[in-house]
Amino acid sequence: MSAIKIVFFDIDGTLIDMNKKRISEKMLETLRRLKENGTIICIATGRSPIALPHFEGVEFDVNKLIDMIKHLDEPYYNGQYLK
Repeated sequence: MSAIKIVFFDIDGTLIDMNKKRISEKMLETLRRLKENGTIICIATGRSPIALPHFEGVEFDVNKLIDMIKHLDEPYYNGQYLK
């Protein structure tokens, strides 16, 4: 089985605890560990770019994702499978 290469996260209710209106330290540490292990982390949200919160100490890989998409020639299943 191959290692996970890319992970997408929703914000509301996934990265942000909606009761506390903030991201937990445990989630921040998980995001940092994913990056340290070479996993590309991205946000998948319905929010506008100006409504995206900043997550202290975590930078998402938008540019890496754009570079990957440029080289795709055959996406299937709504982007779930890429050839």
